[in-house]
Amino acid sequence: MIHKHLLTALNRINERILRISLLQLRRFAVQVVLVVAFQRLFRRHKTKVRIGLECHRQKSATTIQSMFRRILAENFVKQMIWKQNMAAIDIQRAFRGRLGRKIALARIQAVMDEIERKRKEALEQMKHRTAVQAAIRIQRYYKARHARKQLKKMIHKRRNVLLISREMEEYEQKCVLESAIISRRAVEQREARKTQLALKQMEETKFRAQKKLLREAQRKIQLEEDLRLKKMNEIKMKNEMKRKWEKEIQTTVKSYRKYCLECLKDPKSKSDRKFRKHLNDLTKKRINDVLKRADDRGIQMELDAARKVSQIEVIEILVRSKQDEMEKEMKKDLLRFNNQQSS
Repeated sequence: MIHKHLLTALNRINERILRISLLQLRRFAVQVVLVVAFQRLFRRHKTKVRIGLECHRQKSATTIQSMFRRILAENFVKQMIWKQNMAAIDIQRAFRGRLGRKIALARIQAVMDEIERKRKEALEQMKHRTAVQAAIRIQRYYKARHARKQLKKMIHKRRNVLLISREMEEYEQKCVLESAIISRRAVEQREARKTQLALKQMEETKFRAQKKLLREAQRKIQLEEDLRLKKMNEIKMKNEMKRKWEKEIQTTVKSYRKYCLECLKDPKSKSDRKFRKHLNDLTKKRINDVLKRADDRGIQMELDAARKVSQIEVIEILVRSKQDEMEKEMKKDLLRFNNQQSS
């Protein structure tokens, strides 16, 4: 564009060279150069302004998109963190319950093994004592038989009656002494047997009492486990009811807000028109309050803007009242559920 202007200017100068003087030619050339320079500066300024506006628009669009994406990402991350926390709590609760049951069963098994070991040791001791007593009795009988054989041999060898009688007397005395010793040992053995039976009965009673305590402990553990499972089921049912109620409250609030906006825009039935009239009455009553608040804050607000703000506030108040009613119904339902579970 600049070259074209220069060519046209030069052509015009060539045409006028014949008619104007040298001084006028110089003035005209200076004017042409100045005009071209002014045009170049003006076009450059115009392009700079246009490019700056486009860049500003693109930057504002990118900032709005980044803010919206950030809000979406924050909401998504919050939901994911909440789900992960709830899942971790459930896993920890289940693992702690399983670990506690395992430890309790291990302790009960250790107590049972200890009782069984003591019982086996007592039985082995009893067997050893009975074996020793049987050996003593066999030795006594064998010695008596051997003594009788020796006595018979001595009688056959010695024919002298006096010697035999004397030896018989000595032998009788020995037999009396041995019988006294045997009777004393028999009494001691009877007493030992009685003490053994008493100890055995005491051990059996102790074993029964320990067994009874173990059964009671197992029963208590089972009852506690049943109560824990029952409480967990109640909590789960309660949480499910709460979630259902919250979903229902959200859906009803959204639908009610949508219904209010549709009634204001395009009422279809008679009830919708009646509801729109009610909303308009409430907005008229609230316009003065909105204007007063705007004046207090120093904000210039027109009547249409005040009407829109009052409509939005009226819809929010109605939605909040609807939400409060639904929450009251939810609390009543939860109380009813708790009463049923307690009964």
